[in-house]
Amino acid sequence: VQPAIFEELFFRYLALGALYDALRGGGRQLAMHLSVLLSAVMFAVAHLGQLVFVPYLLLVGLALGYLRLASGGLALPMLLHFLHNSAVLVLMRLAG
Repeated sequence: VQPAIFEELFFRYLALGALYDALRGGGRQLAMHLSVLLSAVMFAVAHLGQLVFVPYLLLVGLALGYLRLASGGLALPMLLHFLHNSAVLVLMRLAG
């Protein structure tokens, strides 16, 4: 539960919000897409210990970023982040 809460607070609330505010002068749509992309890159790079999964985590970060914007809050990205992490743990346990 903890990674879902703290990573979403940092990457989807603080980072995405700050990036959007900083880039908004170039237009709202451009700022939205660039802030989601850059925060997703930050999310993926934060997981460099799992280098093989960085491209996948970039896609997860993009999805969570757009869900944050579409839902207008953090509850949905937090829930999906938690479910994703839970599924990964179950699959790792089953694999051995």
